[in-house]
Amino acid sequence: MTILSSCLTVAILELLIPQAVSVIPATTQATPSASASAFLGLTVRDVPEVGCVVTWIEPGPLDGRGIESSTLARPDLLVSIDGAAASESALAASVAAKRPGDTIQLAYRRAATRSPNIPRDASTKPTYAEETKTVVVTLANAALWTGTFRQPPMPSQPWPLPTRAMLNPNDATSPLGKALAQEPSLATSLDRTIAAQRAMSDEKPDARRLARVTAAIVDPLILPELASACVAPARALAASRPVRCAATLAAEQLDVPLEPFEGHGSVPVADPQGGIFALDFLVNEGRLFLQEALGDVYANETFARKALTTMRGMRESLLIEGPGAADALAVIRRGAQVDMAPIIKAIAHLETEIAFSPDLAKSLPEELRDGLK
Repeated sequence: MTILSSCLTVAILELLIPQAVSVIPATTQATPSASASAFLGLTVRDVPEVGCVVTWIEPGPLDGRGIESSTLARPDLLVSIDGAAASESALAASVAAKRPGDTIQLAYRRAATRSPNIPRDASTKPTYAEETKTVVVTLANAALWTGTFRQPPMPSQPWPLPTRAMLNPNDATSPLGKALAQEPSLATSLDRTIAAQRAMSDEKPDARRLARVTAAIVDPLILPELASACVAPARALAASRPVRCAATLAAEQLDVPLEPFEGHGSVPVADPQGGIFALDFLVNEGRLFLQEALGDVYANETFARKALTTMRGMRESLLIEGPGAADALAVIRRGAQVDMAPIIKAIAHLETEIAFSPDLAKSLPEELRDGLK
């Protein structure tokens, strides 16, 4: 999911809640078309000598919370699907053959101990209850529950990947290399973890995912160098040109090219009227850029409040779950449609020095003079 682009959009929307607005619905629960895909949100894995094991439950029809829900949880054993034997392929085929609004019947046996662990084979097989439970689920419209998956790709701004250094397992002098030299068995676990990360990225492609996020998922061992690369522009620009620093950082993290712009220079303000004109130019020009970027959700109070709720929830956990899951996914889908280039322009547009005339204070009421200083 494009979490960084969505977060910046949400932050900007926080500034756009007006005192009075005409509310335009930004998201709707549309009637699914004949070609709409059904969605269950259940992931299973065929484990040798164990069976079809539940591994992940997403928000949606099952109200999933990652490894658990009100019914199924990891590592329960899925026994049958609409009365037929359960397997990864059988589940995928059954859901693919249905439409939103259809039902699917799942029979399963609870694991005696529910935990994050997934059995690898018979040696790690959990103990399962003898009783077989059944749940009938009404399938949803996949378009409303899959976030930015299967969305059209965003134009990507190419940039070079950093190389591993601190966590380079092949460098005996790096901290990770030294740790692996002391415990060589950890190398296998490390390789398995990285392979799982890459498999997750391949199995659930997200064309809206930002380049640096993808890089971190595909190779988490470059995270220290990736973090340094993300803040590199700040080291050179933060003190001398803070606005340019903000625009550069935002452009690089959002995969948006930063157009050449040297700022508006110094704007002289000789009197209060001149100050009003300067502020009008800075604020209202910036608003036009934001309006271009945000389209129908600009000044939409309903959407802005949903976006703020989503953003605040992400401070606690990046896992989308619970009663607000549908709204959060709607915000993410709409955020992925935002053209970030005008937002970068709006930030860069603020690179202006307001040069107040030394005589300006004399024309102001006394209570405002300290504020001008």
